[in-house]
Amino acid sequence: MNNNKVVIFKTIIMEKDRNLEKIMETINHFKNGINSRNRANKGKNNTRRRKKKRTWILVIVLYTIGHVVYGQNEEKHYFGAQYLYGACKYHSGSSGKQYDGTYYFGLSFDFRFRYTEKTEISLGLTATLNKIDLNGYAWGGNGGGGGSYYFEERFGLLSLPVQFKYHFLNYFFIGGGPCLNMHMTNTNKWGFGLEINGGMEYVFKSGITISLTPRRQWNWVNPYGDEYFFGIDSNIVSQTGVNIGLGYRF
Repeated sequence: MNNNKVVIFKTIIMEKDRNLEKIMETINHFKNGINSRNRANKGKNNTRRRKKKRTWILVIVLYTIGHVVYGQNEEKHYFGAQYLYGACKYHSGSSGKQYDGTYYFGLSFDFRFRYTEKTEISLGLTATLNKIDLNGYAWGGNGGGGGSYYFEERFGLLSLPVQFKYHFLNYFFIGGGPCLNMHMTNTNKWGFGLEINGGMEYVFKSGITISLTPRRQWNWVNPYGDEYFFGIDSNIVSQTGVNIGLGYRF
């Protein structure tokens, strides 16, 4: 009888130990689950913080670039260069004929300073190469027969323009003024000219300036005659084209 009680008691003790082990396993599993979730949440929080940090860094970089590069610059002085291209014509006052030119191209440098908030004075130096197609008729001497002729002529013009520019609507301007012209291979051939232009200009915050300028210029100078001209002459070389500019305002 006593042996049976001992066996029953041991059985009860062993059953309690198994139940306790199950309880401890459940508690450990629960604790491990909590720790796993905490580690996952911590990882997610770290990832969010890193993303936010990168986002703020990107915002700061973009703002800095925008502040330094973009936005109108209001400095008073400007220096820049422009590439010129377009069509040219030659009107001969002696013959009364107008000859179509194939093209002209060139390079221009100018320095500007603001006179008022919206006005500027510009001093420049422009060199252009002009190609003209000439057609004519030559009479023969001593009653001989004549004949027509055609040839292409290329000549360079050097101009010293002084211009007035008026800016409006932040990005646009109109301008114009007189210039002194000189034949690049024969300094005895020179005269005055006139240019009108207008276009658009954008000035970055850094001072870098880009511009697009349609223009029309009349050059009163005879590139073929031996005489030189003072003032306005009847021989006109006209240019119609566009300037593409890049400069710096300071």
